[in-house]
Amino acid sequence: SHVEIVAAGNSWRKPKLAEIRFQALKEDAARVAALESGQVDLIDGVPPDQLKRLQAAGFKVEWTTVAANYAFDLYGPAGTPHANLEVRRAIAHAIDWNTIIKELYMSYGKVGNGLIGGPGAFGWTNDPVKYPYDPAKAKQLLAAAGYPNGFKTTFTASRGFMVNDVTTAEAIVGYLKAVNIDAALTFAEYSTFLQQYQQSPEKGRTPLFAHRQSYEVTMEVGTRLVLFDDKRSSHPYGWNDPKFLALLASAQKEMDLKKREQMLIDASRMVVENAISIAAFQPPYILVHNPRIGNVKAPPDALVWMDGIAKSA
Repeated sequence: SHVEIVAAGNSWRKPKLAEIRFQALKEDAARVAALESGQVDLIDGVPPDQLKRLQAAGFKVEWTTVAANYAFDLYGPAGTPHANLEVRRAIAHAIDWNTIIKELYMSYGKVGNGLIGGPGAFGWTNDPVKYPYDPAKAKQLLAAAGYPNGFKTTFTASRGFMVNDVTTAEAIVGYLKAVNIDAALTFAEYSTFLQQYQQSPEKGRTPLFAHRQSYEVTMEVGTRLVLFDDKRSSHPYGWNDPKFLALLASAQKEMDLKKREQMLIDASRMVVENAISIAAFQPPYILVHNPRIGNVKAPPDALVWMDGIAKSA
């Protein structure tokens, strides 16, 4: 239920607080209520639609776009509609990520361009969005692929792993319904979700699968691209494209920075071109605290250093 930590007086880091208590409050409403009642001083994972009201009540908001993407997997094994490239591209065109960010995240967050990684990451580039929202185009692609009346599929998303993951998944289902794709949505708690994350589509993971995919702002997007190498992946896709694997292997051995960066960009573009998984948007990392708490920073890796935080009387 909670963890209490006490400052070590002989540490080379000199914390400003003598003691900190961390409480496990899984539900959004419970965290917000605890802050408003004074039970806690600082919360994270705050729904964006609560921020205006909390600010009006005097609470302070710190936020940043997290170094991660809402990754929307589209690939499926042979014999499923998802094995068809045009079907996957149709799905990618069917979803309005800009409206999702605006309406569900109150414009906290940033729409991605589909490439693995994001601003600041080595191996990412600011390409134009390849699959802009275009439901008419989506229907055309489905018809050309042999699905003029759409099809049924399955979709797994997390519950509570990131802010608004449930409402985001529900919005995706609505967009797919508009182009005659009937996606049966199931939610998984984190432990179950992680088990499914480590399966491949061939071994039962649903063809549509949404997850938060972190990237390294201090390293390179190759740390995420390796997921598409099924022999070494903790999240196998079943794609196994020889050209992609050869390019990734070359990038991992290339010592010239400019050459390696271009290789990583090209490899990421192959993932997008084949509509295997789309890096849809960077979700926000939001902290809200009472005004007596100072020096609070929302870092892009969502790891909050507590030694600099102070509390006034």
